[in-house]
Amino acid sequence: MLKRIAGLLAVLLLVFAGPPPAEPARPGLTPADFVPGEVLVRFRPGKAPSALAQLRPDVLGFEELPALKLHRLRVPPGREREFIEWLRHRPDVEHAQPNYVYRALFTPNDPYFGQQWNLPAIQAPEAWDITQGSAAVRVAVVDTGVDCRHPDLQDQCVDQFNYLTGSRDAGDDNGHGTHVAGIIAARTNNGVGVAGIASGVKLVALKVLDQLGKGDTATVARAIADAAGLYGAKVINLSLGGPRDASGPDPILQEGINEAYRRGAVIVAAAGNCYPSCTAIIDPAALDHVIAVAAVDGSRQRAAFSNYGNYIDIAAPGVNICSTYPGNRYARRSGTSMAAPHVSAVAALVLSVRPRFCPDTIASILFQTADDLGSPGWDQYYGYGLVNAYRAVRAVAPSTGPPPPTLPYRLFLPLVARSAPAC
Repeated sequence: MLKRIAGLLAVLLLVFAGPPPAEPARPGLTPADFVPGEVLVRFRPGKAPSALAQLRPDVLGFEELPALKLHRLRVPPGREREFIEWLRHRPDVEHAQPNYVYRALFTPNDPYFGQQWNLPAIQAPEAWDITQGSAAVRVAVVDTGVDCRHPDLQDQCVDQFNYLTGSRDAGDDNGHGTHVAGIIAARTNNGVGVAGIASGVKLVALKVLDQLGKGDTATVARAIADAAGLYGAKVINLSLGGPRDASGPDPILQEGINEAYRRGAVIVAAAGNCYPSCTAIIDPAALDHVIAVAAVDGSRQRAAFSNYGNYIDIAAPGVNICSTYPGNRYARRSGTSMAAPHVSAVAALVLSVRPRFCPDTIASILFQTADDLGSPGWDQYYGYGLVNAYRAVRAVAPSTGPPPPTLPYRLFLPLVARSAPAC
């Protein structure tokens, strides 16, 4: 089934892409959404010969399409909208428009795809027509480990390490990390289970949380730094967190993040699940150089468990998300832990198209192309809005000091609100 990709999208492009010129009938169009150098026009009955005679000096050529009662005009590329506006004001013209581009919309054959409401919510299928991710982009899942033998994750893990045991096997004895990994990069269109948002990218599984989902400052900070420095991750997903204590931000954790950021990694973290309160400041989400992700439900409303405050950057689906689970299983889980990997995956898609972009540029793209929710502009519940995979990749598609020694011990817990039966 064909679907028009030139929708009514108000994409705020960055300076490198340039803002699209206004086109009254279809705001937000970019040159790749229509055939360059072509305009479709319908003249009023009997007016075509005289009108074409007058237009000859200004157009490069034309073709009559009798079955549609149209003419296809060839105009200088880059001046399509100018010609359309000019034609629309002529009394002998009934209609004028761009020659819009349509593309087949990729629909995977994964059995649970129809239950993944979160994917159309962020326009992932539309984004897949541009990219499904590059194997050159690695996403680190710093979590409870990942069941890399899962049928939907086979061949997706290019490296793994267990920071709790020092072994190379980062198997998941909790389930949380495997669920997160599937949201990001479950194999898509393989006739099995679910579809991942960025199935073409590769995973680095770093186990820092134990069977109960607990980890500490030193372990988490080391893994974050290693993710970028040793394993080459360009995106780091942190679906974990803990409330900031009265002494302020955790400087060791911040240093680990700073190291990964200096090496060019985009760092994404869950905003928190209303513990100890919905307004508690949660780290690492609230730390510098981290994209803090809140959760929304299927109605694009703030999930009841999702933290809010001035550190929230963006929102993503986080309620009843179907994904991979250890033991060749699938499960639905809810939490900002589930929201964060959506943003990590979209960041990975953008990097697959523009691998040289720095973390701040990636963050700006995600914020500027998000679907605004709540109060206009940024707000404390949704940040800049709901992450939009299609708009993000479309915007960039080609033509187009030491820490103090007496730091208190911290626990970082996986941010999951509740579990549900298998998908």
